[in-house]
Amino acid sequence: MYIRPVHAELDPSVLRAFARAHPLGQLTTALPCPGLDTLQTTHLPFVIDDPPALSSSPSPSSSSSSSSPLPPPAAPGAYPTSAFNSPAPDAPATPSASSSAVRPASAALGTLRAHMARANPQTKALLSSAGPDGVVATDVLVLFTAPTHAYVSPRLYVSTKPASGKVVPTWDYAAVQVYGRLRVLDRGDTAGAWLQRQVEDLSDTHEARAGGAWKVGDAPASYVEALKRGIVGLEIEILKIEGRFKLSQEMGDEDWNGVVEGFRALGTEDGHRLAQMIEERGKGRTRAGQ
Repeated sequence: MYIRPVHAELDPSVLRAFARAHPLGQLTTALPCPGLDTLQTTHLPFVIDDPPALSSSPSPSSSSSSSSPLPPPAAPGAYPTSAFNSPAPDAPATPSASSSAVRPASAALGTLRAHMARANPQTKALLSSAGPDGVVATDVLVLFTAPTHAYVSPRLYVSTKPASGKVVPTWDYAAVQVYGRLRVLDRGDTAGAWLQRQVEDLSDTHEARAGGAWKVGDAPASYVEALKRGIVGLEIEILKIEGRFKLSQEMGDEDWNGVVEGFRALGTEDGHRLAQMIEERGKGRTRAGQ
């Protein structure tokens, strides 16, 4: 990822929290396979596991707010403590301790877990490229993106535009890229147990976020087993994780304030959220009028 230093976020805990808050990632692979495209991408909801050392540390509620992955629920019409993190009830920041056995011992930066339809052509490419241990020799890429992003009009640069006119449009957004080593869990008792834990962790986390109480165990076991035969497990050891939070940090104070006020003046939820995101990355700046 190309990242200007002013836009860079390289703290793994902050980046994992971002991915956990926006878990629908895009898995991209570049795997030659006869009859299939070499480049393939699939949108998948991921479970993000912290490194083992962090998973055994105190709960996120005792850590600093900057890395808290799941802030308290917001009141209707309000915004969460961090615009980068979705509001959620007391859902676990990481899956239950019983899932720790599925994490690679070497996962110093954490692990991503997902499942994919066996009928997906990308699954065929992964299986054909995997070794006897299920590990794919070529690293993979997963992209996580904040749902709020926007065009930034030059009219919002209230200082530079009238002074020199030397302004052009840009786009503000936040994204995290994960590079990793993927292992496919395909058949056998180990894969079956892994998939059971995966679908339970994924469902439990998002049922809690949605205020629901449905459990995988509520469905007939035979039905769940039949569906599991149609998917494969994907476990990605994170080798590198980096983020670009491109949110007008490079602008001078007056122009930066113009951008914040411009988005807030839109009066929309997206405008309010983007203004909050820009303020959070403003490196301690004070908004005009405050």
